[in-house]
Amino acid sequence: MEIQLIDYTKLKTEYKIAYRKYRKYYEITKSNQIIGCFAAYENEFHSKHMYIQPDFKFDEKVDSKSIFSYIKKYFKKPLQIMIDSIELEIIHKIEHAGFILKRKCYEREFTKDKLKNLIVEKDNLRYAQKESKVYLEFSEKYYLYYKKTHEGISPLTAEKIDFYMNLPERIIYDEQNNVCFIKESEIYYVLGHDERSFVQFIRQVLDYLYKQYDTVCFEADNTDPYATLLKNLFTDTDNTSFNTYILD
Repeated sequence: MEIQLIDYTKLKTEYKIAYRKYRKYYEITKSNQIIGCFAAYENEFHSKHMYIQPDFKFDEKVDSKSIFSYIKKYFKKPLQIMIDSIELEIIHKIEHAGFILKRKCYEREFTKDKLKNLIVEKDNLRYAQKESKVYLEFSEKYYLYYKKTHEGISPLTAEKIDFYMNLPERIIYDEQNNVCFIKESEIYYVLGHDERSFVQFIRQVLDYLYKQYDTVCFEADNTDPYATLLKNLFTDTDNTSFNTYILD
């Protein structure tokens, strides 16, 4: 087999890979015959893996295990595929090829009526903007937490300053060192002191946000204990997730 970098416009029309400026596109050939193609890109925050999006119109005579093994060898890195949980046929193929499910990310948007418990204790929320001393202290703590929760999935490789620059402009926190990073109605990241105090804290945050917005949205990884606590405060009948598969 051979892998060749090509221009996106030269991909065969039957291949259905969306164009993205940051991606590179490749064809796989065997005995001078094209057997498949894929897109690949690097994530500067998680640079130990190569992110790929394959087209699954591979030649049925070629085993998918050998194809992905060859792609991994070509890049000299573990491969990472991000995929919706509803793509069952593709998931079956990549699991057959040796990819392991490492994480489920639940992208959710809820109205207030989906909260399981509307009781909120006395509000003791505090607020801070980026570049304030308290914000910097919490960003340091969250950097370490993020690094820990991603180590076994896709290790964080970004420097602290780059990580900090990508955080939203505002935090809400309390005296027990619970915190959430927010932008308007979106909760970007959360970190707690302990389970009990965090649940009390995040209920106050949700009450505060629902007084301003009809919905609140967030992403909750099943590998992130505090984000999972946030998600579990809601009645959620949606089982879909955005999943991370790794071939080490």
